[in-house]
Amino acid sequence: MMLNKAVAYGYRNAGFILDRGYFSRENIRYMDKCGYDFLIMVKGMKSLCNDAIRQVQGTFEDKSQCSIRRYQVSGTTLKMPRGRRKVTTTSLDDKIEQQKKGLEKAKVKYEKEKETMAQLVKLRNKMRKEELMIRTLSFLSGKIGGS
Repeated sequence: MMLNKAVAYGYRNAGFILDRGYFSRENIRYMDKCGYDFLIMVKGMKSLCNDAIRQVQGTFEDKSQCSIRRYQVSGTTLKMPRGRRKVTTTSLDDKIEQQKKGLEKAKVKYEKEKETMAQLVKLRNKMRKEELMIRTLSFLSGKIGGS
């Protein structure tokens, strides 16, 4: 993992921007244990993010150090208190389990649809063969074009 390299190189004040593919209990705990800051996509965590945003809403938007003038937006860093991490981890675990269940359902649906598609392709190919045989017989018997 990249964190092992960062630790080996002795980086102390580094932060990471991570794709949501790194979103797992083990990865979050490991980064926390190593003491690194990180940004990570938390798709499916809307209520957690909304609560954190509502806590700071209205406190930073007019501060010049929070302004990115080029894009006409303001931003700030949200930090969850250390005491809430256990609660957050539990809710993250629940969300991860829900996503796993959803993925399993999607896999089952995909397999059923894959089987149905295979049957349709076989039926289409059979119909094409039958149509080709009918045209061939019509041609051979001199009945092409309704004559």
